[in-house]
Amino acid sequence: MGRVSDNFEPALVAAQNANTILAGAPSDVGGKLTITVTQSELDQLRVQRMTLKNFTDSIHYEVAELIDIPFTQRLEPIMQAAYDLSPKEFRTSKPLLGFIPWGSSLEEILFGAINEAGLKDDFNLKEKTKLLNEDTPSQNLSDAIYDAKFWAKEFDKAHEAQKLSEEFLAKNEKDWETKTPDEKQKLLEEYAIQLGEIYGEGKKGTPIVTSVMWSSQDTDSRAGKMKNAWGYTYSFDNPRTGVIFIKDTYGINDPVSNDIHHALNTVTHEARHQYQSAAFDDPSGYGTPADISTDWQDWSKNYWVRPMEIDARAMSAYVTI
Repeated sequence: MGRVSDNFEPALVAAQNANTILAGAPSDVGGKLTITVTQSELDQLRVQRMTLKNFTDSIHYEVAELIDIPFTQRLEPIMQAAYDLSPKEFRTSKPLLGFIPWGSSLEEILFGAINEAGLKDDFNLKEKTKLLNEDTPSQNLSDAIYDAKFWAKEFDKAHEAQKLSEEFLAKNEKDWETKTPDEKQKLLEEYAIQLGEIYGEGKKGTPIVTSVMWSSQDTDSRAGKMKNAWGYTYSFDNPRTGVIFIKDTYGINDPVSNDIHHALNTVTHEARHQYQSAAFDDPSGYGTPADISTDWQDWSKNYWVRPMEIDARAMSAYVTI
């Protein structure tokens, strides 16, 4: 939902309430607290903190892209080749232990270590040699490779989404402040729908994003709980609607709302949640690994450390910063 929580705003409200109480007090009791910050300044501070948070998320994302994923992908053929090796292909380069001759294969050493004929027959009957020659990666390695391929594809989407974001800024940043709320909503909606097409790879069914609306247009009973968020979406509702809601003040000319980067970051973040939901609903269609799909549905952790939130923050930071 993209809101950096802090205690500044409650402190400001408490101070203002205290002044209201003091204003009605007897003259010998009254007074006034000195309030040196404004709501607008706190909003700007929140934006700056969010920018710093998004910057750190994007660094983690790029480290994974530049180091972790390439390393895993380069390791894959090496590991696959290792699984393809047969015990017969491993041979000693010199005599071992005084009784294993030079050039002995691993298979010969294994059989040589089994002296009792019955055990050797049992070894053959249970095809233990075949198991040693098995060229299928272990389940853990297979999952890791599958995950790596999934994230490599997600990074490709991030690159494409970043280009879309840059194009949006090039066209609209200069005169963003002069646009009406309706114009801003329309432009952000067009961007979000195109972004959803990138995330969703054009899969059939409900589009990833169908519309972008102001939070005041949300008639859901949960809307009141969302009023302090920069943006939100009921992405895991069934059926999924693809609707993104963003804070009404984005349509008003004030320092926060006129930050086109902030608005773009919020929409990108919420569109990612819609994609997570679609990928969870149709894992085979989107190639979503089971462990990632499960993580994205994990509501047990604190909001800021939920995997789905970390992923959405990282993606929006990478795309819009």
